[in-house]
Amino acid sequence: MGKPTRVIRAGLNFVWPIIQTTRKQTLAMTNMDVGVDSITKDNVKTRIDLNVIFRVQDNDKAIIDSLFIINDPIKAIKAMVEEQLRAKVYEFGHDEIFSKRNEIGDEVKGVLAAKLQEFGMELDSVQVKDIQLDSRVLDAMNSVVASSKNKLAAINDAEGRKQSDILNAEADKQVKKLIGEGMALQREAIANGFKNSIEEIKSSDGTLK
Repeated sequence: MGKPTRVIRAGLNFVWPIIQTTRKQTLAMTNMDVGVDSITKDNVKTRIDLNVIFRVQDNDKAIIDSLFIINDPIKAIKAMVEEQLRAKVYEFGHDEIFSKRNEIGDEVKGVLAAKLQEFGMELDSVQVKDIQLDSRVLDAMNSVVASSKNKLAAINDAEGRKQSDILNAEADKQVKKLIGEGMALQREAIANGFKNSIEEIKSSDGTLK
């Protein structure tokens, strides 16, 4: 007659016709996708897709609460997730939102877990599946990354050419040094040859004309 009295489990059970009615509730995990459009603190449109997994707690009070405290728990859960996500995303700039994936998920999980307890439910997990920025902003970010990579490549190429020039100059210097040393040794050998020739002449006739 409108007031919940007991929970009927699987098996043989009896109810009073007309006086008593039943409502079904599943205790299996519920997998719910939530997509939220929000704005970062620098006014960039962002869409975040979440996956929320929860279930009704397996005890009589929780089962009754899940059926009678709120008419549409799924709608209420989505509304809570959307509100929490929008508030959290607004804390970050668009250039840091991707690195905050875990922080966003943990924040939503903490708030949602406490609220679900009021409905006789328990939260299993909250996962951030996807983060999408406005396409124009994303294109601009990709352009900046590409430009940065091209600049780095140019710097590396210039540094490579510089090192190559240094090595070539060192090699050329070493070659010239070796050539100079070779020429000095050649001149020394010629001078020694002349000296030996003169001494041989002296020793052969005793005079030098």
